[in-house]
Amino acid sequence: MSGHGRNHVSGCAAAGQEQRAAGAATVHLPSEAQRVLQEQRFGVLCTQGEEGPYANLVAFAALADLRVLLIATPRKFENLRTRAQAALLVEDRANTAADLRHAWAVSALGRTREVQGEL
Repeated sequence: MSGHGRNHVSGCAAAGQEQRAAGAATVHLPSEAQRVLQEQRFGVLCTQGEEGPYANLVAFAALADLRVLLIATPRKFENLRTRAQAALLVEDRANTAADLRHAWAVSALGRTREVQGEL
């Protein structure tokens, strides 16, 4: 994480076979946070299962308006079916010392829903 802090996006975490969350009406993010969501392809999806919280690396895609994140994750689907709240952490670190000053992390928090067919 950087000195810039974490940026929270309400209503944009999504998961499941092909899931989509009901996005917030407007998403205002610093340009660096927008860049992270547009350029990165992997994040850590956190859900709540019967045994407790669970985190897993997943691939994702952000729609152009950044209000919706699409995630394909069959393993997490049951957790999300039972408890639709989730968090997705996306970051751009390079595993170097410079990350302490320059890396960005975005935490997307929200409710999920399944999307079937084309968007």
